[in-house]
Amino acid sequence: MANDTGEREMNVRRRAFAAGAVGMVVTFGVVELVHGLYQLVPSVLLAVAQRIIELTPGDFATRAVETLGAADIPTLIASVVILTVALAGFLAYLSLRSRVAALFGVGMLAVVALFAAFSEPFIDPVATVLTVLGALGAGTGIAFFLLRASGLQERAAAPEAGGLAEYSGQPPQPF
Repeated sequence: MANDTGEREMNVRRRAFAAGAVGMVVTFGVVELVHGLYQLVPSVLLAVAQRIIELTPGDFATRAVETLGAADIPTLIASVVILTVALAGFLAYLSLRSRVAALFGVGMLAVVALFAAFSEPFIDPVATVLTVLGALGAGTGIAFFLLRASGLQERAAAPEAGGLAEYSGQPPQPF
């Protein structure tokens, strides 16, 4: 029985992580689509990667560039994507316990993205802010929808069901 509860909790973690990851992929898609359509909105992924390079100590950055060669920027961008998607998955799981803490985490992602974007030359500030906030809003909305559609939000909100500890296995009811 204890193993069954552990498996259910792992299933909850996986589904919550997947919801957050999908939400972040949507966020990246929206930001990069707007960047492709309007060049004065910077690529947030590239801007974050550039800020990481600038903030990395010189010797370490030099060795990394020498080791990776032409693959340095793609490797850094891939690392940023993977880490951000993982963080979004964690925030989705956290939202089952504390929506306020999860939304604070999303706010911190917005701060980092805007800091990096505003460090780029030749941007449209209003369009950049609207794009970043709109994309994070869309991604958060998608993650919330997926959590709700999978029944995880109802489980977390139902104190009589024991919160996350109990799950009936029944599919969620339509809205």
